[in-house]
Amino acid sequence: WENEWAKQSRDTGTTFTEMQYAYYQQIKHALAARDRAFAELGSDVSAWRQRQREIREILWKQVFFPLEDLAGARNPGESLPPPPARGFGIFSDHRGFQIHSMVLETRPGAHVPISVWVPARPTPGEKMPLVIIAPGHHPDGFRDHEHQKLAINLVLGAGLAVLMFDPIAQGERHQFIGRNFTAGECGFDAASCLVHKQPCTRAHDAIGQQLFLLSRSLAAYFIHDVMRIIDFVVGKLEYVD
Repeated sequence: WENEWAKQSRDTGTTFTEMQYAYYQQIKHALAARDRAFAELGSDVSAWRQRQREIREILWKQVFFPLEDLAGARNPGESLPPPPARGFGIFSDHRGFQIHSMVLETRPGAHVPISVWVPARPTPGEKMPLVIIAPGHHPDGFRDHEHQKLAINLVLGAGLAVLMFDPIAQGERHQFIGRNFTAGECGFDAASCLVHKQPCTRAHDAIGQQLFLLSRSLAAYFIHDVMRIIDFVVGKLEYVD
């Protein structure tokens, strides 16, 4: 890591600040402590399971604190009633699958477009597994052609149901609208953040920095959307195993 740090400084001509180096040292010590903890656990299965429980509790507090209102009263592993949903139509493809277009309200006033891909002629009475695909940094969200090819292959090739959704600042959830009403202008300089032409990381950075000032985490909102989507799958999609 120290060699890589020096290499980055040399290649980019950047002198990293003392704060950045302090963060690097914290990461280095945390990883070393994790390695020591792993070594102490050895092959004790019960000890590994206890560590899993402890890590889940730590992540729950770190990711959602102070977002108890967002996380709800649930405990890790619990489900809540499904979020409100509205259907917008069904598209049938001649290759043998259907796409159900819907919008979920994962938080009051927060609407998440989703698409559920299923075989056009499922076996009557049988339930099918479902895969949730969280799109990467694609401006088009689940409309990206690579994601759609993956969904088609899973439905037609493996007989699975697939649910995809638009994360924050992607697809139909762009947060920044430019002067010409083009989705993607992030910040004050129109040329600095055009997420309809570039990955959406800059938009995520902008929102994350705003939340950081409130001691909140954008990760909580990403994760909460997926949790509510799982609540929807469990509570509403009767054909899913």
